[in-house]
Amino acid sequence: MQTYDELLAAVAAREGFEVRDPATGEVLGYAPDRTVEDLSRAVSAARVAQPGWEALGHEERSRLLHVSRVRLCGSGVM
Repeated sequence: MQTYDELLAAVAAREGFEVRDPATGEVLGYAPDRTVEDLSRAVSAARVAQPGWEALGHEERSRLLHVSRVRLCGSGVM
């Protein structure tokens, strides 16, 4: 299983499929090229993690999502 940092690096990598704005054709980002087995492992991991995620409560989940956004985007502003 990948660590959180490895998952972030995979999303940030400019590898895989280009995601384009259909109106302009501009490249918005990249979607990693993954297998059915990768998807199966991700779904299994999510099912295991869900009870703990739910137990955190709304405020903590919101805070963690914001921290993730900042790490992915490089700032709190898009």
